[in-house]
Amino acid sequence: AFNVFTSLTIGDGLVSQIPALVVSLAAGLIVTKGGTRGAANEAVFDQLSNFPKALYMAAILLFGIGLLPGFPLLVFALLAAAMVGLGVVIQRGAAEAAVAKAQADAEAQKKQDMPEVDANPMHLDELRLVLGEGLVALANRPDAVLPSKIKSLRKHFAEEFGFPMPSVRIKDDVSLPINSYSFQIHGVDVAKGDIRANQMMVINPEGAPLQLPGEATREPTFGLDALWVDSKVADQAEAQGYTVVDPESVITTHLTEVVKENMSELLTYGSAKEAIEGLDRNYQKLV
Repeated sequence: AFNVFTSLTIGDGLVSQIPALVVSLAAGLIVTKGGTRGAANEAVFDQLSNFPKALYMAAILLFGIGLLPGFPLLVFALLAAAMVGLGVVIQRGAAEAAVAKAQADAEAQKKQDMPEVDANPMHLDELRLVLGEGLVALANRPDAVLPSKIKSLRKHFAEEFGFPMPSVRIKDDVSLPINSYSFQIHGVDVAKGDIRANQMMVINPEGAPLQLPGEATREPTFGLDALWVDSKVADQAEAQGYTVVDPESVITTHLTEVVKENMSELLTYGSAKEAIEGLDRNYQKLV
């Protein structure tokens, strides 16, 4: 009789705690959901999906409970397996979503870094870079850095001079010599240069003749004597203290001087309007 009484009283006490457990669980879910938006079930699922390790820990706990004497091992093992399966599905979904996001970001960055191409040949751009056939790869290849260098140059002019440098349209022209380029303002050539797309330019800062194997040339921006050399000779030249410049930097340096010399022509109504719209509203009232 004492054994039956003990079993019934303890069992009744445990059963009477089940409603309190449910209420505590519901209160915990509501408190957890308080800092998020949307329905409670969506918030709980999102939080579980963000931390699949919690499902694995729950699976281990359920399986451990099933090993206790008197508990149905099969039921708890099935629940643990379900938790593990759900965690694997959520983890794989998160990995696929991360890969898709990375690909989308890469595509967006690729589109952002693509050179601006002239869609209307009759339109006269404020500033245009025309490349010969041998230099097109500097702007079109997947790892091209010329467009990003030009974007950085525009940012530099905006921060340093407060000048909204117009966007640079990049196009090719088969009529140009294969390794030549030119800058045009409103369709008129203002500067030209000749570079080698797959070589490096070596310049002696002191102006002395260069004692290196290479193709003699002149730096297009400042007219300094220079050499076009391959990468091995470029490393040797850098070790000897010479200035080594890649072809993209040659173009952007030349572009910098072209813009500085022609700011008055490039400061058009459109660029002035862009600069004013970029001001704080309180300062716009002064214009």
